[in-house]
Amino acid sequence: MRVAIIGANISGLALAHILHEQHLDNFSIYIVEERAEIGFPCLGSGLLVNHEKWSEKLNTWLGSSTYIPKLNPNFGLAFRRDWLEKDLALSLVSKGTMIDVRTTVVSQNKTSLSLMGVGGLSSEWHGDIVIDCRIESKPNLIGIISQNLQKKGWQRNDGTWEGWYGQLPTEHNILQILDSQSSSFDENNIDFSLESAESNFQKISSLISIGNAKG
Repeated sequence: MRVAIIGANISGLALAHILHEQHLDNFSIYIVEERAEIGFPCLGSGLLVNHEKWSEKLNTWLGSSTYIPKLNPNFGLAFRRDWLEKDLALSLVSKGTMIDVRTTVVSQNKTSLSLMGVGGLSSEWHGDIVIDCRIESKPNLIGIISQNLQKKGWQRNDGTWEGWYGQLPTEHNILQILDSQSSSFDENNIDFSLESAESNFQKISSLISIGNAKG
């Protein structure tokens, strides 16, 4: 079975890892991403609230992490989301997953994709299942990385602070401005992406069961 995942964000990458855990025969995964680099620009927060549920699974998927998260008792685990995405992607590539960056989905249906790659090169993907893991919502959050304590944020292991606001704070020590694809703080966290991956896996499981029944 051939599965295409649109979006090399945490949701799409986690879904691919969940599929690999099933050890399905004759199974291949293709991931397509519009960004030129996985993890950049960073879209969302690096906070994992329900770390009791997800930490062991993430450690299994990653093998080793480039960036060790910091536990903030009042918030959760503070990752660098960009590096988490990169590590998840590298682990998938080592397992045989193909990931194309700088590639736009021109059109799609349940089993195929029309793609536009670097230099306007067009291509087609045909398989069994297409899952779109892109987030479609009106973002209204702005994240910052700063050397200063953030009232709406948490400290990371590198000593910097990450904070998320409805509008850009007026401070002078902003090291980086982060974008969001989410409309709420809960949807902006890593938890939401991982839960979305689980939900999409259930959809795929249903399709596989239907296909096996027909076969």
